[in-house]
Parts: sequence; structure tokens; C-alpha cells
Amino acid sequence: MKKSTCPAIFLLAAILILSMTSFSYADDYTVEYSCSYNGSEIKTDFDKSAFNDMAASLEPGDNIQYIVTYENDSDAASSWFVKSNVFKTLEANKAKGSGCSGAITNNNPNSKSPVVLFDNTKADAKAVPLENLQKLQSATGEYLSMGNLKAGQTGSVEMEIRFDGESEDLDFTETVGELIMQFAVENTDQKVVSQRHPLADTKTGNSVSMLLMLAFMTGSALAALFAVISFVKIWKRGDRS
Repeated sequence: MKKSTCPAIFLLAAILILSMTSFSYADDYTVEYSCSYNGSEIKTDFDKSAFNDMAASLEPGDNIQYIVTYENDSDAASSWFVKSNVFKTLEANKAKGSGCSGAITNNNPNSKSPVVLFDNTKADAKAVPLENLQKLQSATGEYLSMGNLKAGQTGSVEMEIRFDGESEDLDFTETVGELIMQFAVENTDQKVVSQRHPLADTKTGNSVSMLLMLAFMTGSALAALFAVISFVKIWKRGDRS
């Protein structure tokens, strides 16, 4: 083996390993969309394609901010509710000791200040206990109250999600899909309209990015191992110059 071979191998291994470390940086994502009730149905401008691209890129340590605007576009007052599966998903992952945690804040124009509906990101979080939230049982599934909106009024929900840096076993694709807000509205005639899930009949994300990352990490490890083996062979032959 030529004398210049060993340094070249080590340089290649170093480049691969340094490149591999870029995967460890946490990224922050924002999912922003709106839902409006026109008196007969709840419409949304949720972008499935953009959401799928984001879901496919998620890795341990990343954070997501969901910002959802809800609007009463009808000519009468309405009561708004959010499906409880979002809260249950956060509770379940927190109970496992890994996965994800989050905080949900409701900004209703008829409230004096934003209301924290849920927060399990810290031990001293002062969230509203779920059992104390008004429930809507007449719709499919359990919904929790977000307050009333007069005709033309708009509110918003902000949800901060933190993924554990050690949550390699978490199914990001499934989890982020479960964290999408799903609303129901009850009008003055007590008629309830439930929103169809924004990702209905759609597969969320894919495993391509994770597979590529694992392949790159494996390649980097093999390159480093090859460099060490080559150096040991040269050392034994006394070719250390």
C-alpha cells in the first residue's frame, strides 16, 4: 500500500463522520392552517402535501408548532370543540417516559386571556385538567370545549410539540397525524357538525429519510473501520512515514 493511502482513507472517514453529525441537529417546524364554519360544514385549507413532506423529515429532537385558526363564518353564534385524541396522544407518550410532550393554548376572542388547555412539558405546568373541560358527547368521539364564537369572530389554537431526542422507537408518521386538530361545531339550534380529519384517506410521510440516514451512518462507520484496519496493517509492516 502506498504511503499516501492511509491519510487519504482517514480524511475520507473524517468527512463522512462529520457529515453524519449534521443529522443530530434539532429542527423546528411550523404547521399553520385554518378551519371555518359556514353554517353547514367545516372547511379547511390544510395542505396535505406540505404536511407529508414535513412528516417524512422528522427526527428525534425536532419540535413542531401547530397554529390553527378557527373562524365562525356563519351568520349566527356557534360553540367550538376540539377532539380529545390530541390530548390523549400527548398523555400517552408522556406516560411512556419518552416520545413527545406538548402544550396547547386556546386564544378565544371572548376570553380575557389565552387559556392553557394542556401542558405536560414541565412538572409545574398549570394546565386545565381535561376532566374539567366541557365535553360534547353528541358528536362522534369525545370533544372538549374551546368556547363560543359570535358571527364573524375568529380564534386560534397554538400547540407546541417537543420530540424526545431519545425517541427513536416513536412512530413519527403516526404521531404527527394524530396531533392534527379536528373540530366540531354546535350552532344555536344545537345541530352538531363534525370535521372530517384533514388527513383522511391519506398516508402521512414515509420512512425514506430515516432509511437514508441509517444507510449513511452505516457507510460512515464502515469507512472509519476500514481506515483503522488499514492503519494497523501499515503499522505492522513498519510503514509509518
